[in-house]
Amino acid sequence: MLGLKPSLILLNMNPFTKSKINDTKELIALELKKARTDKNLSLEKAAQKTNINKKYLLALEEGEFDKLPTGIYQKNFLREYARFLGLDAKELLNIFDQEFGPRNKTRTKPFARKVPQARFFITFPRIIRTIIIVTIISVCLVYLAYYISNIIAPPQLTIIYPRENLSTDQSVLTVSGKTETETNVLINQEKILPDSNGFFSLEINLKPGLNTVTIIAQKKYSRENKIERIILMSSEK
Repeated sequence: MLGLKPSLILLNMNPFTKSKINDTKELIALELKKARTDKNLSLEKAAQKTNINKKYLLALEEGEFDKLPTGIYQKNFLREYARFLGLDAKELLNIFDQEFGPRNKTRTKPFARKVPQARFFITFPRIIRTIIIVTIISVCLVYLAYYISNIIAPPQLTIIYPRENLSTDQSVLTVSGKTETETNVLINQEKILPDSNGFFSLEINLKPGLNTVTIIAQKKYSRENKIERIILMSSEK
């Protein structure tokens, strides 16, 4: 013999081998990276197409699964990326579960306890994101329509006196009514300022025969509310 020590002989007879976990990670990572490069896709383009953050795609291709979000997001990212690249997602997930599934189940719950951060919104299925976006837009449009409708709607206007088709022998008539606050009131083209409660009144002169009294209420951007009263003044006492 050459006089080698037993410890050196044993060392030479047991070459270094990668652990099974590293082999599994490397297998999945190589499959993903090869499929992407075969399609001549950059990580940026793949991230844009899949709506998955570039750093998570890089973690998948490097086999660094501990850099992925906890819970089911690891498997979701792997599934979506594999499908996008045209790989057998089910087979890759089976390999992933055989090595990492039991450990992940005992270490974490299916969903992380913390509320998913805003960036995880991109992982939702497209149909769910579409429904949420459409719902938000619809609510905003309904609110906007309601708001505009209130702005342009004519203000309420109630004529307290005179009543319709009034006959009188008086040459002076007091017109009174009530409207909303911050409303401009015109009585026969004369501007009246309602009080803080919306009440207004004005004395007008009548001429013998038929008289038309026109009351108009309008806010700054609203349509006008117009009411007319026909008054018959008789000259007979």
